[in-house]
Amino acid sequence: MSAQLHITAFSFTSVVLIMLLFSHCTIPGITVRKQPQPLQIITKEFPNGVRYYVMFKIPDYFPKDVPVYRKGTIEKLLVYGERDMDIIIKTSASFESVIKFYKNESERLGWEIETFLSDKKADNQRITIPLKYNNYLVETYEYRPVRGHIIEARRTNYYMKCRIVQLPGFQTTIIIQQVRTEPIAK
Repeated sequence: MSAQLHITAFSFTSVVLIMLLFSHCTIPGITVRKQPQPLQIITKEFPNGVRYYVMFKIPDYFPKDVPVYRKGTIEKLLVYGERDMDIIIKTSASFESVIKFYKNESERLGWEIETFLSDKKADNQRITIPLKYNNYLVETYEYRPVRGHIIEARRTNYYMKCRIVQLPGFQTTIIIQQVRTEPIAK
């Protein structure tokens, strides 16, 4: 009877450890190392047949000279060519720390900041942010933020626009970052 009970307890422990390997649960004192997930890439097409790609994390080969806030969740990365992209990031970091990061990192990486201002359109009003590429509407984001900030920068022939908005009621900051080889429409 004792041996049978020991096997049952061992089996239960094995099942719990196997479940931990395939879930997001943790038990104090037990560390489970997860294998890196493969990069999921979804291919989409514009009406003219040109393809673009949707990803949900920053790939290892992402350009090192483009500042990206990595202390958050990549909601979506849209890649339209070799260096044209839109990145949507959600973070619990403070609005101020995100603005400070983009200002400091842009300057450190050699981007010339052309616009650095509070987005008055975002102050407690519903805003719609369309993401367009080559005159095609890709997606539209709509928020009712407490406040917002716009940073526009240029580096050689690349243009970057970051719209940073703080959502009400809880500590959530959304970053909508666009990088283009042509000037971004206002």
